[in-house]
Amino acid sequence: MKNLIFVFALVATFATAAQAQFKAGIKGGVTTYNMELGDFLVTNGDAADDFGLAVKDAKFGYQFGLWARLGKGLHLQPEILFSTNKVEYTVTDGSNTFIEEETYANIDVPIMAGIKLGPLRAQAGPVARFFIGSDDKLANVIENYESNHDRLKIGYQAGIGLDLWRVQLDLRYEGSLKHFGDAITVAGQDFGLDGKAGRVMATVGVAF
Repeated sequence: MKNLIFVFALVATFATAAQAQFKAGIKGGVTTYNMELGDFLVTNGDAADDFGLAVKDAKFGYQFGLWARLGKGLHLQPEILFSTNKVEYTVTDGSNTFIEEETYANIDVPIMAGIKLGPLRAQAGPVARFFIGSDDKLANVIENYESNHDRLKIGYQAGIGLDLWRVQLDLRYEGSLKHFGDAITVAGQDFGLDGKAGRVMATVGVAF
């Protein structure tokens, strides 16, 4: 009962704040993964047909889209963003080793709850990620290669921001998302991936 009362009180607080102020705008910025090299190393253990795939480097990607803010001090900020990320892989196929880069595209929908003190903001909340696709460059160089991506994933974002007149600056961390899918398949054999790499995002927004 106490938890239910707390939830209703929180909703009522945000609803009251939402009536006080509404603003919306556009935003864009860069993103990169926070990972250790080799996090996604896989091998089939067959000496006759050895195969390996490892992360070499996480390149910068970008994101852009729309945001809205309901409330002033306490506020709710939903967003819808198109997001891409590039990752460079080291591929080992038998005696051959080469490097390939793959780009992933997604639609991100974070719903951030926050508090604003002067120009400073602190925000956190859930994010839904809708996988659109990748450029499949790995499939072009690895025979019988397939990647398995869930079309919808849920994670979280948290960060800080600064509002300067109509401009907003944000730095966020995103976690608990399998950005690279659950597994890859080579010649009908599945290899699990520990894909919960964190992502760091730096964006600039402008209010309409």
